[in-house]
Amino acid sequence: MKIETQQQTNYESSAVKIDNSTMLQGQKCLRAQAAIPKYIVIFSFHGEVSSERTRTSIQVAENYHIEAGDFGVYTNHSCDPNAAISAHFNAETLCATVKLVTLRKVRAGEELTFDYATTESTLTSELLNKLCLCNSSQCRKIMLGFNQLTDIQKDKLIEEDVVADYLYAT
Repeated sequence: MKIETQQQTNYESSAVKIDNSTMLQGQKCLRAQAAIPKYIVIFSFHGEVSSERTRTSIQVAENYHIEAGDFGVYTNHSCDPNAAISAHFNAETLCATVKLVTLRKVRAGEELTFDYATTESTLTSELLNKLCLCNSSQCRKIMLGFNQLTDIQKDKLIEEDVVADYLYAT
């Protein structure tokens, strides 16, 4: 994702709260407390990366992941998300800065989501090929990483400019 956003580190917006998800029974989510405009940073955090992929990590480079943190871990998947992840990886320090940025106006009460296939080459076994519960009109029906998408699905996401650069050759 190439959207330039304000430079903040370890930031959590007061416009959202951790709440019970209506999409995913028994799970938590980030929910907008009021309307949020397009291209607003919802959270930002900075930390060390590792080569370990976990259910809650976010891929930030070809072989590197960062844990989503206390706030980011509640951002669920949607095949038609209202937000996207923007990540900057520093290969020298093995650290990354991750931001969740709204892609459109988010209505009050709406859950904030991003498409996991825009950051992950593949998903952990806990998620890969499991039933997708986003219920959007764009739903792919199963959870997939970028590498498992069809060429048409990949091209659509690349055209929308929401796919992390390390997932495809430009």
